[in-house]
Amino acid sequence: MPGMNSDREVWRMANILVQWYGQHAATIAMKHANTLLKSNDIKGHRAWMRVFNAISELLRTERRPGEALS
Repeated sequence: MPGMNSDREVWRMANILVQWYGQHAATIAMKHANTLLKSNDIKGHRAWMRVFNAISELLRTERRPGEALS
């Protein structure tokens, strides 16, 4: 998937989706990932899974065990 090879682009896309779709952004990213997987686009699927993981991190409201406050 062009443009989502770098961490910067993944986080940029994640931020855009969160702005547009709020709590539904992760679902949107997963749908894109699944569609690409079904069409055997493994690179695209991996890129959208990275976006999904970034969105999950952006929307996370609880600290992980042992995670320090910033």
